Amino acid sequence: MPETDEKRWQGLAQSVRREVARRFPGWTGGNAHDPGITLMELFAFLADNLLSRSRPIGARERAAVAQRLASVAATLATSAVGSAARTGEGLLRVNYYFGQLLDVDDFTVEQDYVREKFRRHNRRLHGAGIVTGLGVSIDRRGGGARVVIAPGFALSPLGEEIDVRRRVSRPLPTKGKALFVLVRFAERPCRPAPALGSGAGSGAPSFTRVEETSEVSLAPAADAQAVSIARLTRTNAAWALDRRFEPARTASHRFAARSKG
Repeated sequence: MPETDEKRWQGLAQSVRREVARRFPGWTGGNAHDPGITLMELFAFLADNLLSRSRPIGARERAAVAQRLASVAATLATSAVGSAARTGEGLLRVNYYFGQLLDVDDFTVEQDYVREKFRRHNRRLHGAGIVTGLGVSIDRRGGGARVVIAPGFALSPLGEEIDVRRRVSRPLPTKGKALFVLVRFAERPCRPAPALGSGAGSGAPSFTRVEETSEVSLAPAADAQAVSIARLTRTNAAWALDRRFEPARTASHRFAARSKG
């Protein structure tokens, strides 16, 4: 991308950030890993690309585009995290009273409230990235090469805790030039049990638990909801770690590193 083009869409992205700060003063997610920032930069790039193909735009048109993009990006960013626990501008929790009849929705809202509090704490106090561990290496034994991820802990851009408890390996493809090693938060239902009041054979059982786990994948591009812990490049038919790539790290990780130094 020519430097002038990059400066142009980056300028539009800055305009969008200023417009968001003016129209949504309660939103403080301004770090580089916030999903709202990612959306703003994406929309700014696409809008600038489309507008530059049609005709030159003036300051008034650029301001109008920034206002519209700010509204869309902020709406998507706030609805992407904790939507079930929100109402208006604040979090929603159950107001208990004597004789209250509670159902599944009430308990779900209670869980969503607590989970969103933790997510918000993680995003705003610690940021996104590696907390500890998650070293990456390449194993070339046994024929095909594999990327190996050590156990560790990270925080996603959404504030979710990513706990990789065991050593994970993934086979490397025989084609391609670059790959990102991504870790993301994942969950799966477990411990099935018959639903109350259902007859034998009347349907699939309900799951009584949800296990919070992690997922490791290889992708040609980064993901706004995952943590990129390494970048691999392929030259001379062999994959290698890109030593120039610096993975995102949380504030607590950086503090611990400075303390050791």
